[in-house]
Amino acid sequence: MVHGRYFCEPGSREFVELDSVDVEHLDRKISRENMLHRVMARVKFSGVTCSFPLIIKLLKHMETTPPGPFLNEDLFYSKVTLNYGTDGTSKCYVSDLGRFNDQAVIVLEDLTAGGYTQIDEKLDEDHLKLCMKALATFHGKGLKLKAHKFPIFREFYAKLSEPIDWLHLNTSPGRYNSIIVCTYI
Repeated sequence: MVHGRYFCEPGSREFVELDSVDVEHLDRKISRENMLHRVMARVKFSGVTCSFPLIIKLLKHMETTPPGPFLNEDLFYSKVTLNYGTDGTSKCYVSDLGRFNDQAVIVLEDLTAGGYTQIDEKLDEDHLKLCMKALATFHGKGLKLKAHKFPIFREFYAKLSEPIDWLHLNTSPGRYNSIIVCTYI
């Protein structure tokens, strides 16, 4: 970074410049470890301004090692999505544990800009079924990874903070197949 200016990809002649940023702090009384900010970043690409609605997640107190949930989220966005795909997740623009300035940060697409809303009450049956289907699909991808690319699965498992015992979880062929069938309907 030189004075807030970046080049796109190697070999690109398109010049990128940060134009302006609006920041709103999101109050999260439930988290003692994280701060969330809603950000509208305006970036000029060769003179044309584009807006990016973002959520920026920072640690309140940077320690020598970020806490487990933050490490898991970084692992998810930086490595797991390469094997799981990004269906059902927001775009992740940056997931960094503080290599450059000792500040761990995760920068995500702000889904509220696309019309999504946070629900704080009970879901009706139709929405609950959609949530369960999304969770089943996600976990089915993990079981598929375990069955077909075990070394990658083992690497993820080893790096998870406080993982459940996926390596010894009873996944008999009948049970495994029924999970996969349910998730891909």
